[in-house]
Amino acid sequence: MKGTRVLLALCALAFASCEQESKLYLRTVAWSLGGLEISWLYVDEGRKLIVKNPQFGVNPLNEEKERAENPKFTGNYEVDGNMLRVKWADGKEDQRGVEFKDGEISAWDGGLCVKAKPFTDSHIDDLNYEGNIGFGNVSNNTTIHFGKDGKFSMRSIGAVLGTTELQGAVSETPERTGTYSIEGNTMTFRFDDGKEWITTAQP
Repeated sequence: MKGTRVLLALCALAFASCEQESKLYLRTVAWSLGGLEISWLYVDEGRKLIVKNPQFGVNPLNEEKERAENPKFTGNYEVDGNMLRVKWADGKEDQRGVEFKDGEISAWDGGLCVKAKPFTDSHIDDLNYEGNIGFGNVSNNTTIHFGKDGKFSMRSIGAVLGTTELQGAVSETPERTGTYSIEGNTMTFRFDDGKEWITTAQP
């Protein structure tokens, strides 16, 4: 009987995890002048809750904290034809175009949406990931090494370009280290200096 209760508990946890993951969409927008915007949409159809770019992960979603610290992008919605009307936690309201395919959101506010894929493991096997972001003449490059032992190291380089090849500035931040964990689409980084960073991701 005890083993049956444990099995049922594990099944319930797995189901809850899948429930969280099934509500997450990856949204992409290709701008006509160049550039790609990538964002996350967490949509709970039962509660009519929507969060754009959750700040504290989605496994589970911390609605109270999102409303308090991410009010501009956390709110309740209703669908009216091809429009999705939202009342955000900061008191503002707006409406954006929405499209559905097979019961799932396929586009929102000009961006294509697909269901996010969760990680199947709690760690990554000794790999380096590099990301770049730029706006105008300002750019940032970040490299993260994930260890299968649950440890990570992170290094960033920022650059500001001038109008000629002889102008500009580059700065590099000291390497930061710590431990990380993965649950579904939520990654938690715990830095050695005591700080914590929770973010949403997919493999």
